Amino acid sequence: MSDGIRAIHCSFCGAELLFSTLQIESLLCVPPCPRCTEATWLDRDGAPVIWPGII
Repeated sequence: MSDGIRAIHCSFCGAELLFSTLQIESLLCVPPCPRCTEATWLDRDGAPVIWPGII
């Protein structure tokens, strides 16, 4: 597990948030976007964010 910082953005409104990799790997639900309340996140390269704690 890496503890680097990842910039992810909302696929609906484009809002960008910074998460540590540890946060992404340990969250039990996908956080909503603070701007539009959707919960679909993309990495900078456009790939969907994988939330390992969510089954």
